[in-house]
Amino acid sequence: MAEFRKEYKGCPYCGSPIRLVEEALKPYRGKGVAEDLFAASRRIAMPLKTPTLLTTTMPMLLLEFDHCFDCGREYLVRAHEGNMPYEAKMPLTSS
Repeated sequence: MAEFRKEYKGCPYCGSPIRLVEEALKPYRGKGVAEDLFAASRRIAMPLKTPTLLTTTMPMLLLEFDHCFDCGREYLVRAHEGNMPYEAKMPLTSS
């Protein structure tokens, strides 16, 4: 099965290709910020299967957002699938 991947090259609202966090990191690339780091203002990881107690990694859909440099609106920049670390949390119980 092929890994899911979708990238958006510009702001869907105004069409600008310039992203805020990407622009802010440009002076720091190679000076403490990795050249290949994908810049995003927010990331959401969505599990693609139900975890078990023994799960340490699991397939996730990672949604990466940034803000438009010109109009300031947040938009989805990239969505892709991959295995990510998973930490099981115990459910809260009432006493």
